[in-house]
Amino acid sequence: MQFSPGDRSYLLASMKVGEVILILGAGASATSQNSRGEPVKVGLGLAELIAKRAGLPYAKEKLTDVLSATSTVLSRQQVTELLAREYVGVKPSRELEQLFAYSWRRVYTWNIDDALLNVKSRSAQYRRFYNGLIDKAAELEGAEQLHIVYLHGEITKAEHGLILTENEYSTWIKSEKHFWYGRAAQDYLAFCPVFVGSTLDEPILSAELERARREANSNFGRAFLVTPDNLSPIKLASLEARGISHIKGTLEEFSVWLSKNLPGGRSPKQILATSNNYSDEALDSLTRDDLAVAQFLRQVSPAKLSQAIGSTSGSEKSRMARQFLRGFPPTWKVAASEIPVILDASEKLFEEFASAVNDDERLFIVSGQSGSGKTTAVMMTLLRYVREHPDVDLFELSGDVRSARRAFSLLRKVSNRRTIVYIGDLFLFGDGFREDLEGLSGQNVMVVSTVRSGEWRDRLARRLPGVEPFTFQRFVRKDFDPLIDRLIKYVPSPRFRKLSRSEQYKKLSQSDSQLLIALREATESENFSDIITNEFEKLPDQDTKLLLLIVGLSTMARVGISREAAGEAYSLLSKTRSFEAALDALEGIVDAAENRRLYARHELYVRHILENVATFTEFSSVLKSLLRTYLKYNIPIVRSVNRLDSQLFKFLLNHDFIFGHADRSGDCELGREIYSDFEVDFQLDGHFWLQYGLYLAEIDDLRGAIDKLRLSVQAYPDNPFVIHALADVQLQVARNRPSYDAATRTLIDEAVRALKLQDASNVESDVYPIVTLANGHVAALIKHQEVKMAKAVATQYFDRLQQLEKVISSPSVERMKEKIFRFVTLDEWHDKPIVINQKVRRK
Repeated sequence: MQFSPGDRSYLLASMKVGEVILILGAGASATSQNSRGEPVKVGLGLAELIAKRAGLPYAKEKLTDVLSATSTVLSRQQVTELLAREYVGVKPSRELEQLFAYSWRRVYTWNIDDALLNVKSRSAQYRRFYNGLIDKAAELEGAEQLHIVYLHGEITKAEHGLILTENEYSTWIKSEKHFWYGRAAQDYLAFCPVFVGSTLDEPILSAELERARREANSNFGRAFLVTPDNLSPIKLASLEARGISHIKGTLEEFSVWLSKNLPGGRSPKQILATSNNYSDEALDSLTRDDLAVAQFLRQVSPAKLSQAIGSTSGSEKSRMARQFLRGFPPTWKVAASEIPVILDASEKLFEEFASAVNDDERLFIVSGQSGSGKTTAVMMTLLRYVREHPDVDLFELSGDVRSARRAFSLLRKVSNRRTIVYIGDLFLFGDGFREDLEGLSGQNVMVVSTVRSGEWRDRLARRLPGVEPFTFQRFVRKDFDPLIDRLIKYVPSPRFRKLSRSEQYKKLSQSDSQLLIALREATESENFSDIITNEFEKLPDQDTKLLLLIVGLSTMARVGISREAAGEAYSLLSKTRSFEAALDALEGIVDAAENRRLYARHELYVRHILENVATFTEFSSVLKSLLRTYLKYNIPIVRSVNRLDSQLFKFLLNHDFIFGHADRSGDCELGREIYSDFEVDFQLDGHFWLQYGLYLAEIDDLRGAIDKLRLSVQAYPDNPFVIHALADVQLQVARNRPSYDAATRTLIDEAVRALKLQDASNVESDVYPIVTLANGHVAALIKHQEVKMAKAVATQYFDRLQQLEKVISSPSVERMKEKIFRFVTLDEWHDKPIVINQKVRRK
């Protein structure tokens, strides 16, 4: 097999890091044997077999034509039985078996035979099989787990259907119910696809190659097509124009090429060593199950970062600097370079951190405003500390790890030294992080993370009692000189460069905002919001603006979006511009982070666009296109995708988020249509109904809210948030009813029972059940002039609030206790909402 030097290097590099998708066409089974020891019939051979069974002469007609011609002679059942005799019990060829000595990102097959099920040789990976006609798509797992997807069904499960012709293929694609074909299209762009077929003239192969196309000279990598065809110069040029390299050869020749270039196969451990900097000693101690977790723990080496920076060209370093100074998230490479400034607050941070290490603190948290520079400062601090203490290991824990606790436990195997684990954004790990930390018991490990000041105060402080975060302060005048030097060196701004140093000082001092905004305003003649608005309005077309909004929404969720998911959402909206062309037009505004997900320049940037520039129609269409990318997964969605995509899904459905945008547009009802569009698709997803119900409650459709929240309870009966929300709305409806009749009493009784159970069980919740109960129950009784009963229950609730106040410090509990006290003693009651902010630390 002949490869160009560039193609060979790219394919081998992709194989070494386990990022090759294998797509097997008819040619993959051609050298296997059926149960009678004969070569498996494919393509024209299969067409001939069916024609003869029907008693018709055969003259090399296509399978589609043969099936059509024989449909009045052979029933579908007879055809299926014929296929079963040919395709059940297939013995895979040696070259087919040898493929599984290598680690693949995924394997797709258009064949329906059971050859892949019958592979006996030891595989590099565990294999999990999916039937494309009945199974929802699945999220990628670790390198140790291989998904094998029968896109056209399986002969061993023929009762669920088979795709035999291009017409049936087209019907399934158009139905939008073949979820694995949707996932395959994403994989084609996300990784390096290798198609293995018998001939380029296979209709389905040709169609799928079109779905895998890339723009010429794009940064989407390469796709490869392996067939024995002798292609004309025109066909070769056509493939090249789509970013597809044709390699003349058979599956057997491809297998031989792999064995020569990667002798002995490629194991998940070898992939982990390449991608995550693990030592041979650490790898030797890992089991296959460990590998599923280890891929999310990456060792950070200051020495290797220095080498990488040293080999970076001046132009690339300048590009990195411009992106960083304009708001893109910092990378380890940026943090290890001279690009970021060591701010005055950074020095104080280092001192505090070193002291915490000496005190054997288990958790060190840095809080600050968004855009303040805290994340960069933390990364710089960790690199400096590890450089000064070479006996300390530094790891980064990826945000999409499924179990942080398992990752912490794994550290016992991969490091026997003092260890620091960096987590980029504590918000993503939510309320269960305290339990995750228990995995560090008995280990010499410190976890370091960042959090926004408001999120710490309102949510996380209560979950992590006893932890005092270091507050990262705004930049000060002492920082002006180095900041100005970086701007002059890396950011093209002739106007700023011409200013005197005192005028440059004035520019920086004029901004009372975060560091990000100050740097941008200093180098422009406009304020931050005008800069952003003009940049958005000057984008070349509506398609490009929509792609920015797709990535922007994901950036606001703090998780970004995979390039392939962004492409899928974009394809549902775009009119003329290709995804790659739109992405190119957003250079400098959208970029891929170290985790390969796309982010817009900064959350502050996209928040202004979405809240002040984009229309609600644009917001709604983009949000719905993103939600549709989740339809391919099993319900509940949050358990079927990784942590980052789960967070994005929850963010997109958030009732407060959608209500806020509808409210700013002048019509609070507008968001209802977003939810109603997905009532069927997400009908079994409890989180969907919860957010739908809360949205309806927010627009005062309380009856509708109860209906939706009850559906949420049916879908997810053990969710305390749903039960609490339903009880809250029931009390509101009861209060608003015209009379204290049986229906009103039933609503109150159900709500009171649910909230009392929650209060007694000490359920971890965002709202204290006793606060909701006291406020809603007493208000409903007063409204219906049941004052005697209201005072009786108010006295009970006052006692409970007093008990709770002894163990927690919460403004909402304190205010509710005072409100109840004034009612019991002074007959005074007001219906102003209680501002609930119960994310507090225990006393």
